[in-house]
Order: sequence, then C-alpha cells, then structure tokens
Amino acid sequence: MYKENIKISMVRSPCYRYTFQPTKLKELVASKIEGNKILNLFAGKTILHPLEVRVDCDATMPNIHYKMKVEDFLKINKETWNTIIYDPPWNARKAREKYYGQYIGRHIKSSDKIEKVRYIGVFTKLKNNIVEILKLNGIIISAGYEIDNFGKGRGMKLERVIVVNPSGDIKPFFITVERKINNVFF
Repeated sequence: MYKENIKISMVRSPCYRYTFQPTKLKELVASKIEGNKILNLFAGKTILHPLEVRVDCDATMPNIHYKMKVEDFLKINKETWNTIIYDPPWNARKAREKYYGQYIGRHIKSSDKIEKVRYIGVFTKLKNNIVEILKLNGIIISAGYEIDNFGKGRGMKLERVIVVNPSGDIKPFFITVERKINNVFF
C-alpha cells in the first residue's frame, strides 16, 4: 500500500483582494520559499521575497519585472526556477477585482463587452509550461480552490496543504506546496 506523507494545517485569515496580502498568509508563504531563483506569476501587490522575479499584466503593481500576461512570459523565459508562486485569479470575483474581468480564457473586446473565449486546455497548457521551467526538486506554491493543482502526471508530489478559512459565508481556499520529483509528463 502506498502511503503519502502530506502535511495538512489550517489557518484563519480574512479574504483580501490580493491573496497573500494578510500578514499571516504572507509570512506563511514566504517561509515555504526555497532557493534563490524565485518566480512569482500573477504577482499582484504583495512582495513575498526580495529575490523574486515578478510577472503581472497589471502595470500598476509594484516592482513588476515583466508587465505582461503569464502566457507571454512563459514563451520568452529561458530560465529555470527553484520556487514558483502560482496565484492566478481563481474565480470571477478575483478576476473582476484584479484584472477588470479578464482572466485566462476571457478577453475584453474593444467595445468593453466581455466575451468568453472558447478554447479547451488553457490552464492545462499553462501548467505544463510552468512545470517545464521548474528545476528538478523545485516547488510550486499555489493558491485556489484545487488541492492537487499540478499533480503526479506532471511529475509533482503534493507535500503540504494549508486550508485557509476566511470564516463567515466565504468558502475556504487552499495554499499548496508541490515538489517536482521527476521530469516525466503524463
């Protein structure tokens, strides 16, 4: 029988516009960062580590190194990373608050009317590309409603799950740490 050793914990923290804005979550995530090659995708306002390279399409965010969509950054990136922080807008509310309603799979037409773009596998392709630039034994720290974000099929092993309970009517979300244990895809 195969037994996984996954650490599970819970923290109470209110929901903020930027996931890691609360000091408690910022410190918790910062304590999980490994190595000196750190990539923060969908970076937002919160700076988690002084060495992180920050990518965000919102030019108003502080200290952004690459002011572009994550998909575009992944096309030009030639480096590999020890830690990747992956915190996309994981629901419509976050997309409205942070990216004016735009998120992967959606775009705003010149008429400012939001139209859903129908193409399959956008998140799948994005995740495949992210794992490719992660060093072997590197980690991905994710936030969202999914626990196994990158999964065994991409050579990742789930090590830690932190349940974040915002209390009240807001449903909990997860911060996960997954480690790249091999370079085998699916």
